[in-house]
Amino acid sequence: MELSRALRMVARLAKAGLAALRTDFPQMAWHTLGGHLTDARAFWNSVSAGVLGGYQQRDLCPHVDR
Repeated sequence: MELSRALRMVARLAKAGLAALRTDFPQMAWHTLGGHLTDARAFWNSVSAGVLGGYQQRDLCPHVDR
């Protein structure tokens, strides 16, 4: 399987998972590694487009904020 196809599949799975979590647990916040992995911001911003509640970058966790 080519890499770009695999990445699109991962993005679709992440979008479906995020949408399901937002629907079932609308008030819950959880860690998506967006603050730990700088490169993950664009991924989660793309994945959350159109998902109610979307994705919000927050401050780093105290255990990694150096």
